[in-house]
Amino acid sequence: MNRNSKIYTVLFTFIISFVFILILSFFNGMTIQRTEKNKTLSTMKAILNSMGIEYADDDQAYALFSKSIKHEKKDSLDIYTFSGLSDTAIAVIFNGSGLWGSITGSVAFDKDISMLLGVDFISQNETPGLGGRIEEKWFKDQFKNRVVSEKPLELSKNKTGKGIYDSLSNEIDAVTGASLTSTYLLNIINSYIYKAKKVLGVSRYEH
Repeated sequence: MNRNSKIYTVLFTFIISFVFILILSFFNGMTIQRTEKNKTLSTMKAILNSMGIEYADDDQAYALFSKSIKHEKKDSLDIYTFSGLSDTAIAVIFNGSGLWGSITGSVAFDKDISMLLGVDFISQNETPGLGGRIEEKWFKDQFKNRVVSEKPLELSKNKTGKGIYDSLSNEIDAVTGASLTSTYLLNIINSYIYKAKKVLGVSRYEH
């Protein structure tokens, strides 16, 4: 075939384009698979973290979750259960609107939903250095081993920016300069505690 002919040019262009499309499709597929795997792992780790279950690395987190955590869906609520030797932990995936976007995470409690075990985040779109600080350890630690009273969680009026760790208190210290994000988050968590109690048939939670 004459390389100067139009047919040759069209055929050559088609073959080159086809090869590049195949290559791009291959790498795109790999990227999607890796993204989904990372998302799944982030969810697993958030659930384990909220339950207070420790792990050494990603591989151990995956193995521990796969072996020990049971997942079920009730009334559109994703419920994860861990049954240990002496106690049971329950976690639910929460999702709601923050100040700038959705906040997704895991909140865990005991089987009677009388004690919060912890909170961890899967994704959030709050402002870095302000609302994004809800992912800092001191803020999340405020939700560990906290009694679930008849009163919903609320922001403390005495803002310190250091955290409130009184297990009998329903007050949470807001992130300094991000009281709106903190408020939205507490509203989300309160609503999911209410949903969990309702779905699991636990005594009524005032909300």
